[in-house]
Amino acid sequence: MDVDKILDLFKKCDFTHTNCDTVDEDVLNYLPKEFDYDWRTGASKLVLIPCEENYVIKLPFKGNYHYFYDENEQFKTFSIPGLPALHEFDHCAEELKLYHIASKYHTSQILLKNIYIGEVNEEPVYIQQKAVTFNEYYDSGDEDYFDNESVHTQEEIESMEKSYEKSNVYFVGDNSKLDTWLTDVHKYYGEKQFIKFLQFIDSYINDLHSENIGYIGDRPVIIDYASFYG
Repeated sequence: MDVDKILDLFKKCDFTHTNCDTVDEDVLNYLPKEFDYDWRTGASKLVLIPCEENYVIKLPFKGNYHYFYDENEQFKTFSIPGLPALHEFDHCAEELKLYHIASKYHTSQILLKNIYIGEVNEEPVYIQQKAVTFNEYYDSGDEDYFDNESVHTQEEIESMEKSYEKSNVYFVGDNSKLDTWLTDVHKYYGEKQFIKFLQFIDSYINDLHSENIGYIGDRPVIIDYASFYG
């Protein structure tokens, strides 16, 4: 599907007050019946997953939406060299900004890049390479606990933990799924890059969980890395 066809999907949608509670009435009900897709939503964006494509479509909610009360602030613009004017409180644009920063520190390999493709009805539209989440990759469901030792050797786990201690970063806490993913990161990228990733994440990302981390093949990636402002 080319860019014009993607944007054309949303020509009947009104994004003025769209949030995670109104995606049906504002967006999904207006999509073409022949469009075959799945979808996910969180506090900051709607993600459409076309069944026959290798990418997802990301639609940020306008403004700083809060779960506990309705508040939609207008987009504020900022710029990144080589890109059109982007919008503050657009969490997809925030990801573009973080990817740009990560590129300077040679840590962007772990971030799935957003691609801005244009606007429709004043709504910025992005695509991102399709990945599977941690829960999908390991078929772990909604359970909080995952046994790292069931997929990694003790040597692999201990090697990750030693590198983790060297990083002087302590953002993980007691999270067995994140620990498992970090073991995969260490195994795939190596200790030097692993420590650089940890330090970057510690400085810029504070909302990692099993639906925001995932894989392209066996390559560990972060899918959603804009911290929620609400």
